[in-house]
Amino acid sequence: MTAASQISVREAVLLTGAGFSRPFGGYLASEIWAAIFRQKEVRTFPVLRSRLLDEMNFEAVYEDVATSHSCPADVQDGLREAIWRSYHQMYIEMSAPSNQNAATQLCAQFVKRFAGRSRTERGFVFTLNQDLLIESAAAALAIQFPGITAAAGAQPIKLPDHTEVATIADSFWKS
Repeated sequence: MTAASQISVREAVLLTGAGFSRPFGGYLASEIWAAIFRQKEVRTFPVLRSRLLDEMNFEAVYEDVATSHSCPADVQDGLREAIWRSYHQMYIEMSAPSNQNAATQLCAQFVKRFAGRSRTERGFVFTLNQDLLIESAAAALAIQFPGITAAAGAQPIKLPDHTEVATIADSFWKS
């Protein structure tokens, strides 16, 4: 009998987005765009300001700028820095004790329902937040995410690279 045949899969799957983390200091798409737009790097490089004003989807702007062969490296680095600062700002807001405590309680009461009820049951929780709300709250609970190995309270959480993901995928169904 293989490990995969001994493990059952929950039929319910949870998919969260920015609205899920909003009550705990997370930003909606328009708010993260505004946070990026306010960064000093965007003021420094008029081309970034112009691109963001033309396109409200900052991820599309980032993709274009990051992959452009004609865009100077300092502009690319500036946009990366502006995005990093914006997410860091959001993370700090989400890390406020009142937000973190509320998020941990929510995860304990709600998210955990989707994670599997025993060691022989796998549940699936997908987050599109890019803000680590569920991941940081789960560190304090009995919820385990493949590849995320932070101890409770240890910040920041390191996400796996593509090699680690392949290793995790190969052993996913092992008990």
